[in-house]
Amino acid sequence: MFPDAVAALDGLSVDHRALDAELKTLDAAVDAIAAGVARRSDRAVAVRDAAREGAQAAVRMRDVLMDHLDSEEPVLRELFPQVSDAEVLRLRAAIVAGAPRSGPDLVMGLLHDPAPAPGAARLMDSFPAPLRWMRPLLLKRYRTQRSALGQ
Repeated sequence: MFPDAVAALDGLSVDHRALDAELKTLDAAVDAIAAGVARRSDRAVAVRDAAREGAQAAVRMRDVLMDHLDSEEPVLRELFPQVSDAEVLRLRAAIVAGAPRSGPDLVMGLLHDPAPAPGAARLMDSFPAPLRWMRPLLLKRYRTQRSALGQ
């Protein structure tokens, strides 16, 4: 239906895979830090290594996400006026259904840190109401985790 837009969006799938990989690395680092802190202080080296790895993953994730949004938005801006309202609603439902179910605090935090990402408000509006209501709690958890990473 829109071959140029489809080709451009397909090219951005590489970013999606990179974001997924970095989110998994960050999630594992946070788990390692939590496990190390919950145990004994003799695990300080392992916690420090996990914190460094997590911080690096967060930076890589932020960079990929910002580049991705810069590339994706022009395609979507051109595409959406040509798509029917019914198709936009179907796409919105598919995006929500495909959103990660783990790490919502990281997703929320990275959308707003260091500054709200372009389109963050529109994206927040499409989240289910319970997730929007939990925004302050999720941001607090993100900041706590970021602080534990030494940021």
